[in-house]
Amino acid sequence: MAENKLISELSGITNPSLTGYTVYDDGITTYKMALGELTAYVTAAEGDFATTGSNTFNGNQIISGSLTITGSVTANSFVGNGSGLTNLPLSHLTTTSSFNTFTGNTMTMFSSLTPVLNAIQTSTSSLNSHTSSINTKTGSFATTGSNTFLGIQTIKDAVIIGPSGSRHTDNPEMLHVQNSGSFNITHLQGNIDNYLQINVKNESSAAGASSDFVATADNGTEDLHYVNMGINSSGFDNEFSVGYQNDAYLINRGRDLYIGSLDGPDYDHTHVHLFSSNSWQNPQISIISDAKIGFNTGSVTTGFTYEFSGSAKFVNSIETSNISSSSSLNLITNGENVNILGSNLVVPNGGISTSYNLTSVGASITQVTNIDSVTEKLVPYDEPSTGITHNFLSGSIAYVSNPSSDFIIDVVETPTTNNKAIGLTVIVEQGTPAYKITGLKINSDDEGSVSINWYGGSQPTGTTNSTDIFAFSLIKVNNTWRVLGQKTTF
Repeated sequence: MAENKLISELSGITNPSLTGYTVYDDGITTYKMALGELTAYVTAAEGDFATTGSNTFNGNQIISGSLTITGSVTANSFVGNGSGLTNLPLSHLTTTSSFNTFTGNTMTMFSSLTPVLNAIQTSTSSLNSHTSSINTKTGSFATTGSNTFLGIQTIKDAVIIGPSGSRHTDNPEMLHVQNSGSFNITHLQGNIDNYLQINVKNESSAAGASSDFVATADNGTEDLHYVNMGINSSGFDNEFSVGYQNDAYLINRGRDLYIGSLDGPDYDHTHVHLFSSNSWQNPQISIISDAKIGFNTGSVTTGFTYEFSGSAKFVNSIETSNISSSSSLNLITNGENVNILGSNLVVPNGGISTSYNLTSVGASITQVTNIDSVTEKLVPYDEPSTGITHNFLSGSIAYVSNPSSDFIIDVVETPTTNNKAIGLTVIVEQGTPAYKITGLKINSDDEGSVSINWYGGSQPTGTTNSTDIFAFSLIKVNNTWRVLGQKTTF
């Protein structure tokens, strides 16, 4: 039997020419068939064209229909004409360059992106080597596991991150992050020898525009239960908001707003400082530990709660239990009276200077006091019958008109400090008959009854149709009261 040979193995010239034919020689008869006829024959006999084993194709291969590969395929590049490589598993593809040499729409190379993504997800190779082949994909994109994206990623629509959540209905956000079970939603971290910032900028200069950071409570809305830190736009003009153009603010809409500091490892540095005009090293207000406040001072002297440095102007009344000064104390009222009511005024080495009226109740003034003029308040009592209860804090002069009997005067709210002398004057307008003061009580005899030591040794009587002035000195020494009295008639 002749040796089987292909026509390509023949040498020399054959007649007729066998160019374009496939030949099988069995040694007896030479069979030849055109390649197109052979393809039709194989297809009719075997169905789809299939080969087993390994095949090497040199040059460019053009496939007009579908190509199904069950094994692996290695190529320098894959070029599509827009129709697709059906069911081509990327996990079996190896290229020496990249997939981005496809012509036309890259993703139309595949009948569906699903098997491509499945192949990427199940592949043991990195996603990095495949992302360039799907960079024009539109629509939904889903991956499982961890992915690394190199280069700049551009997302032109909203992004939702997290296991659940949806965008705001009325004002949809571009980035929605949902988390549960962890107190961290976002962690932003950097390393730079400069300031590291989170920047929110509203590029609108409209009258209602601002840039804001907002924290909302679980029961909060756009209108209630939130805290807002922000800055107004350059053209801001909204009467229902806070501030003017380019003003910044921190406001709470809900209940109380607390600003402060908690105890730290350095107790001397848990203060709160408020300053302006870049004067942070000398803040105007310092809230210091132990509930003390310094105004233009960095500290508060021991024994005091507040400390002021510089002049102070008070528009309205001041109520205090004690005013003290280690040097001069100047009260300037800009044309109004100086009223010191119900408190002690202690000025050991200074004085009070005013060209207007000085009114003081319960004041204690040490050292020499120069007073140009003094007026005292009269407390009137009309037609008393049995007695008078006089409040010493209302005034030290009682004016009694037309008494109808002898009477006792009870002086209440009398200071009870030791080693003090108190003056009391009782003016009595007498008629006919005249009456006299028969006794005096101090604070309703709370510290015991007292007797009046009259000038001359005997109690004076009243003078008809005259003005009698009874003057008393209430003296307390070593917790014992002594009352001295005398009468003058006019």
